[in-house]
Amino acid sequence: SFFGFQQAIALAGETRNPSRYVPIALISSVLIGILIYVGLQVSFITALNPRDISGGWAHLHFTGMFGPLAAIAVAVGAVWWAVLLYVDAIISPLGTAFIYVTASPRIIMAAGEMGNAPKHVTWLSRQGVPWIGLIVTYCVGVVFFFPFPSWQKLVSAV
Repeated sequence: SFFGFQQAIALAGETRNPSRYVPIALISSVLIGILIYVGLQVSFITALNPRDISGGWAHLHFTGMFGPLAAIAVAVGAVWWAVLLYVDAIISPLGTAFIYVTASPRIIMAAGEMGNAPKHVTWLSRQGVPWIGLIVTYCVGVVFFFPFPSWQKLVSAV
């Protein structure tokens, strides 16, 4: 969760003033990640009824809900917040996927420029996209995702 700063470095060569904007992007991404995750944990723990965890964390159960934060939101009457959490559960992974699909081909291209990969991975399209790296990224993704019929199966294997 705190690894979001790596993409700022991978894409640094495409910024106008990297010496100014890369440190800002790095520090901001780490601080925002810390604020979000600490905030979620604090809100979750403070919303719990001590009676519910008196037998330990293993006995904590939310019936009919697909996540403890959404269950707490519904329990306190903030159904809109639960809906927002479910929508975010779809949008956030998509954003992560877009960033990795953007950064991975450029990392492959950089490997080619440094001589650690074949030179043809440095080829760019007319729009400046490292298209060989994009194809390699796609193929690697297919190889890793193909054997798994669902996201849950993939996550449980990792």
